[in-house]
Amino acid sequence: MKFTNTGSGLCITIDEILLTKLNEVSLAHYPNEFGGLLIGNYSQDRKEVFITYSVLPKEYRSTKFSFYRGIKGLKTQLHKLYKKDPCQYYIGEWHSHPDNLAIPSGTDLQAFQEIVSHTEVFIENPILLILGVDKISCDYSFYVFYNQIFLKYEKERRS
Repeated sequence: MKFTNTGSGLCITIDEILLTKLNEVSLAHYPNEFGGLLIGNYSQDRKEVFITYSVLPKEYRSTKFSFYRGIKGLKTQLHKLYKKDPCQYYIGEWHSHPDNLAIPSGTDLQAFQEIVSHTEVFIENPILLILGVDKISCDYSFYVFYNQIFLKYEKERRS
């Protein structure tokens, strides 16, 4: 599946199987929020990002309205993924919003401001995937953090 935003010039590609898996993980933690890291790589011209994997946290705290992802064990997992061919690395975050819309909150904005300013993170425009889940359905939205705002991406329409 491809998602685009005409203003950014970047295309996001994710396999439907991975998106379904993230939905299942979200539902398993329902009615609390849950999330993890998005892993992938870019095309040579950096106009397309391929989301290939998600790393789930070993430690976390979550409620119906909040999710804190711990860092225990993440460096080790990220180093292993980086050594793969092709190289896989951190490209963003995903989390669920139980019984709520798949739109970024003020907390999401603050978290992404901290991510891009962190000295150990070398990504200027991380991706955010939010899954709005309830007991019977899932809605999702992709965003790219660009110039201190979230740009929303739309599913590419096939003609």
